[in-house]
Amino acid sequence: MKRVIFALLLAVIACTSTARDDRSIRDEIRIILDLQTTSWNEGKLERYMRYYWNSDKLTFFGGKNRQVGWDTLEEKYRHSYPPGEKSVLTFSDIDIQVLSDDYAYALGSWKVEKPDTVKEGLFTVIFRRCDEGWRIIHDHSS
Repeated sequence: MKRVIFALLLAVIACTSTARDDRSIRDEIRIILDLQTTSWNEGKLERYMRYYWNSDKLTFFGGKNRQVGWDTLEEKYRHSYPPGEKSVLTFSDIDIQVLSDDYAYALGSWKVEKPDTVKEGLFTVIFRRCDEGWRIIHDHSS
């Protein structure tokens, strides 16, 4: 009987610990998404891009296009949203799911408002915990 109680106690502790870690990871990723919107809205693309994995293996899917590499994605943003052109980014309906201690994903809606246009769609971003912290390793925005 003591073994059964001990095993149940260990199971409860393990579940509680995992839930606490998942909550912490979700909070960290939510902060990153908030920092990205703040950076974008202040016109600081370099700060916005800081949370993408700076690698040739970073992937971005948007519309019918597949792009690979951090430099390629940065150039895409610079071309689509030229420096000095005011735009406001918002994320909404965000759902963050933790897959493991080192992987998670976030999905939601995005909207970029320019003085004369509004672009909006859905996104899924996959995060990986790297040496420098959580980074987006794949972005699928439509």
